[in-house]
Amino acid sequence: MALDRLEACLRLLGSLDPGALPVHHASVLVWLAQRSSATYAEIEEAFGVSNASVSRTLNSLGENALHRKNSLGLVEIYRDGAEGRRYRVRLNKKGREFMRALDALSNPAPTTTTTHHDHHTTGDRLPAK
Repeated sequence: MALDRLEACLRLLGSLDPGALPVHHASVLVWLAQRSSATYAEIEEAFGVSNASVSRTLNSLGENALHRKNSLGLVEIYRDGAEGRRYRVRLNKKGREFMRALDALSNPAPTTTTTHHDHHTTGDRLPAK
């Protein structure tokens, strides 16, 4: 990723609530975006953190933050249908929209160029064989 795109992504992350989205929370958010859902235990294992740390992180990213005036409202926490004592987390609509915007910043569409020999536009990728 080019540094200008990285800067744009970091600004978008910071726009949620300036100063309120630590890097490790953003890491969990991006990790969750690559899955349909996850359990607390899966997040604990993936990031090498305690259940309490996962709980605080998800509380901050969730819809009803207990320790903040404003919640970021990016994830939904719900009971696991297969195991009623376990909770799962997934991105909600706002979280999916936010991640699509972040993905668009980090993966811009191919540019088009016009050559001197012809007047049609071509993408910046090689043609498929």
